[in-house]
Amino acid sequence: MMIKKLLKLTVFSIAASLANGAFAYSEDMDKPACKTPKFRDFNLPVYSAENKAEVAPESELMFTISNWIAPESVSVTAKGIPLEVEVENKNSFFRVSAKLPASLNGKFARINVRADAVLGCKGMDGWLIKIADSPQILASEPEADENIGKTDPEQVVDKVEEEKVEAIVEKVGE
Repeated sequence: MMIKKLLKLTVFSIAASLANGAFAYSEDMDKPACKTPKFRDFNLPVYSAENKAEVAPESELMFTISNWIAPESVSVTAKGIPLEVEVENKNSFFRVSAKLPASLNGKFARINVRADAVLGCKGMDGWLIKIADSPQILASEPEADENIGKTDPEQVVDKVEEEKVEAIVEKVGE
């Protein structure tokens, strides 16, 4: 009889100690869950090893972001150049638009986007694009006779940069 009471007391003590941890209060429970912003529907073709699509010079890029962001926190850069953005509230999401700068014509550019959620989370995403050469810019630049037959150092750098990007894209695709 004494052993039965002792056994019941032991089982009750173990159950009480395990239940105590389940009902413990944590300050983390008071903090609201933070949702990271989602970036979707990028309108320009993304450059990859399979899809070597080029974008028209000075194109307008657009994408959407989830509606729980602070619209003033949206920032977009193209190859490190900050772009002027227009953020339009569509109730269930925000539509962001910007124009590619003319200085990037004929180059690869990584479009980086960042935004802060209302509750403090930060979100970022990005896309690699290839911007086509602008025939208007090339036609407006008169070529001097002394430059005929010489290579432009900027073209050499762009060619090397293009080859590096293609090698990286191919490695990622493997």
